[in-house]
Amino acid sequence: MPPTITALYAGLLAVFIVLLAARVAKFRHANKIGIGEGDNRTLARMIRVHGNAIGFLMEHSGLNF
Repeated sequence: MPPTITALYAGLLAVFIVLLAARVAKFRHANKIGIGEGDNRTLARMIRVHGNAIGFLMEHSGLNF
């Protein structure tokens, strides 16, 4: 794949990850939950979505940390 296409997709996926993180942060702030899930099922799901997206991208990008 040409480097420009790779860079384009890497940039788009980075923006997607940042948007997921911002969504979690906004929800935490609105519900005053600093650490953990606060027994909030919606927040737990949002955290899992963000984490799973990162895990999926790391696994399929060839970067294994």
